[in-house]
Amino acid sequence: MTILVVRVFQSSTVLFIGYSHDDTLMEYLARSLPAEKTSRFALCCQEEADSDLWRQRGIEPINYGTHKVLPELLRKWAKRAQMGILDHRRRVEAILRGLPPLSREDESYLQEAVSIPERLRFFTESARGAAWLRWAADLPEFQSIFDLRAELRPNDLWIQWFVEHYAVGDDPELRQEALSVFLHHWGSFSPSLWTEVAWSAGRPLKDGGDAARDAKRWLPLLIQHVPEGGKQRLEWLLDDLGPERDQHAMLLLLDKLLEPQPVWSLYAYFGKEARLEPSLDGDSWTLWNYWSNSLRPNLSDETLASSVAVILDRHLRAAHMIAASNGDTNREWVGLSYSRSAVEDHEQDEASRHERIGLLIDMARDTMEALLQHRPELAEHYMRSWDNTQMPVLRRVAIHGWAERQDVAADEKIAKLCSSDWVSDGLLRHEAMRLAAVALPDASLKRIDNLVDHVEAGLQEGDERSEWRAYVWLGWIAQHAPSATAAEQALAAIQARHPEWAPSDHPDFLSWGWSETVVPSNLGSPEDLRQRIEDDPAAAVRHLLSFPRNEDAQWDEPRWWDALGWLHGTLEEHPAVGIKIIDVLTGVDAPDDPPACEELAKAAFGAWTKADLDDALSQAATERLPAIWATGTARWTRDTGITESNNGPLNHAINRWAGYLADVVLGLVHREYQVAGEGWTGLTGPTKAVMEAMADGSNQASRHAQVVLTSRLGLLFAIDEQWCRGTVLPLVDPKINLDRAIRCWDGYLMGGIGPARLLESDLLPHYAAMAQHLGAGSENYNRLYAQRLAEVALFSGINPMEHGWLDQFTAAASGEGRVEWIRCVSSALSRLSSSDADGQWDAWMCQYWSDRLASKPRALTDEEATALADWTVSLGSRFPEAVDLACEHRASVAEHSKVIIRLCRPNDQPERIDHLETHPEPTARLLAHLLSNTETTSYQRQTLGGKALSEMIPDLLSRLSPELVRSLREQAVRLGIEVLTGPRFLVHLL
Repeated sequence: MTILVVRVFQSSTVLFIGYSHDDTLMEYLARSLPAEKTSRFALCCQEEADSDLWRQRGIEPINYGTHKVLPELLRKWAKRAQMGILDHRRRVEAILRGLPPLSREDESYLQEAVSIPERLRFFTESARGAAWLRWAADLPEFQSIFDLRAELRPNDLWIQWFVEHYAVGDDPELRQEALSVFLHHWGSFSPSLWTEVAWSAGRPLKDGGDAARDAKRWLPLLIQHVPEGGKQRLEWLLDDLGPERDQHAMLLLLDKLLEPQPVWSLYAYFGKEARLEPSLDGDSWTLWNYWSNSLRPNLSDETLASSVAVILDRHLRAAHMIAASNGDTNREWVGLSYSRSAVEDHEQDEASRHERIGLLIDMARDTMEALLQHRPELAEHYMRSWDNTQMPVLRRVAIHGWAERQDVAADEKIAKLCSSDWVSDGLLRHEAMRLAAVALPDASLKRIDNLVDHVEAGLQEGDERSEWRAYVWLGWIAQHAPSATAAEQALAAIQARHPEWAPSDHPDFLSWGWSETVVPSNLGSPEDLRQRIEDDPAAAVRHLLSFPRNEDAQWDEPRWWDALGWLHGTLEEHPAVGIKIIDVLTGVDAPDDPPACEELAKAAFGAWTKADLDDALSQAATERLPAIWATGTARWTRDTGITESNNGPLNHAINRWAGYLADVVLGLVHREYQVAGEGWTGLTGPTKAVMEAMADGSNQASRHAQVVLTSRLGLLFAIDEQWCRGTVLPLVDPKINLDRAIRCWDGYLMGGIGPARLLESDLLPHYAAMAQHLGAGSENYNRLYAQRLAEVALFSGINPMEHGWLDQFTAAASGEGRVEWIRCVSSALSRLSSSDADGQWDAWMCQYWSDRLASKPRALTDEEATALADWTVSLGSRFPEAVDLACEHRASVAEHSKVIIRLCRPNDQPERIDHLETHPEPTARLLAHLLSNTETTSYQRQTLGGKALSEMIPDLLSRLSPELVRSLREQAVRLGIEVLTGPRFLVHLL
């Protein structure tokens, strides 16, 4: 007893009433219990409360003053303990009708109320005004929304209250108060608060006015504290801003969104040094659309254009620094310059224009062009500044500006080329040559000759690279200034030294890419290949195998897969020629190319499953099955195993030659069975032999074939029951071989449950045995297992309780497995009429549920009870009986529950009883019970508060006793659904 008392006091909060600090019990507890592991309080008068002995003994005194107030204290305490949800709501609303500061009693009560989620809602629904915001600001619960590390839901009630009614509310004074509270106390966001403010600020920003002005004040704060994944929210806010109306806010956001970030270089290869390159981490296409539609058309505004230029200048320089941080500044062109073919909008950059910092380049180009038109002196400043850097990207934009500017003549542009290193720097080639192409037609011969001299000055004796550069430039000058003989003469001299050189189609580009659709050569018609096979099957096979594999083929020649497609097309029209292909592949002189021969064989025997076989072809195909199996297991098996994947063993096996062949064999067997009709005597001949080899084998091919065979277990049982029991059923027996059984059950479950005789005598024990291995198969396996077992329970005609398999399953399966089965039963039950569902209830469901409540064969969990509640709504006259059982165990409305929908809309299903009309009180008891245990999460409130409840409860309440009405109202209020009294008890979701 002493140990029990100690454990109770250690695990519980204890309040002592009527004890003194020097009582024997107090002394005993002080010696027995460590104070730090207990929570003990004592109600005592002021004289007792002042004694230090309480705290020395680990007990916190609660001073109630004089003894005369104790009865009133206890009376209020009892009244408080009896308060229901509606009483608490009325108390909170009454307090909120006043203003802080509050009485000591109200302060204590309200602080406790807002610490409980279901009562916090009463506060956030009614508390308005600056005084209540300041009151909340002192609460730790409220302060958590400003904690960077707090893990709160975006729909947290404190967050919604603060944002909706204060930060972006309708009252300008409260908006200012919210900002003051934020800045004065914390100045930071929890991730969820950041998301809510960023989301909610969009509406006032779009609407404009004073609300937009106040919303803009949050933008610098949002930008300062962007959480992971928050950039997209900022992009949406940017879309709500206008360049004219919201220029400063827009530029602030744009500056943040265009900030380059270091990322893993696309040009770093495995085995090479890891490299960084700059990239925008937002959605470049969203930013480009905003730029194209909103900003670029307004660059005529000189202030806007100059401000954008400052932003782009800073970010392009930062991008260069990120690339240069790799340690070799000469290599930064790989990610920044070489990947961009041209500064202007060019087809060569169509696919990758906005990769990495491509958007910054486009924006810098557009801004430069706008400045040239509206602020030429500022454009001159940036062209000079960017050209003086060592950053190729910025220099190329500067050269582009020289090509576009209209304030200088062609001769001055040529002079600029001659006075700079633009001609000799290969990274600047395209923009420099484009500048030349723009200026040369209007330039004087003297300036053109100067440019020719400048190009020739770069020649270095014996340096072929410099000669090629001069060759390219001189050809370019000659092309755009045909009258310039100096260029022609200099070009001829280089050509004489290098007669093998020829002008390129795109000399101004460092590289040129294009795409072209290649149509394989026509290999011939199906009739052509059929004739080849008929004339000489071996030669035809060698011809098919002669086509190159992908890695060996030229880009414009037919490949192996083209030849295989030719064969497939031929076999579709002429399946009989597959016999000749098989004879070659299984013969003694078969080609030594196992992978390709396997593909040819699959094409050949696969055609037999897609065609209507005549007797002769069917007989020929059947006779060759043993040879195919023997050859395949000896030569073709190259698969590493049945992989664990979401596709499952059956899908994996059917795409391997052995599984495919097993499917062919099953098709041939089924044909034999149908043709024989009443004369059928059982499996014989090659089909039987091959299936036995498949079932008895342990190699990889056999594993694939076994999965396919068990997928047609019901067919094989019907065709030859005795043979099936001895050959195929062992494949699904976990006691013989567990790994094999897990694979083969995936096949069996995909094929259906099979006939009742197969289930009752052989399979149901295996079902029960496999229950403990749920989770060992594919992802599809667990769902199908529960689904098939639900079909066995409802549609096989075998009573689950009388047979005993259900108790065996319940005892062996995991909690998740049992819940999944209950849900599958519910889903299948919903397809029955109410009377048929009642029949199932009487046959076994009532007994099963009652046994589970009695912990037979194991205790019922809350999750199972929640899933079982869905059974009730499919019943007819047995609904009240099922509700009685449902209310005996804790259960809630599950996330995917259909209880409310089916109760509200019974007419959506045929022959279904309307329980709202027929059984109003059991319906109300079920709803109240489920709602009482349902968490007040946002997801659940949305599920519970949708149209279904709003349609259901008004008419239901009018038929209920006052006790049930109160119970439903209490739970509706707790979950955020207010039930308002009125003519029809209108239900409204808050």
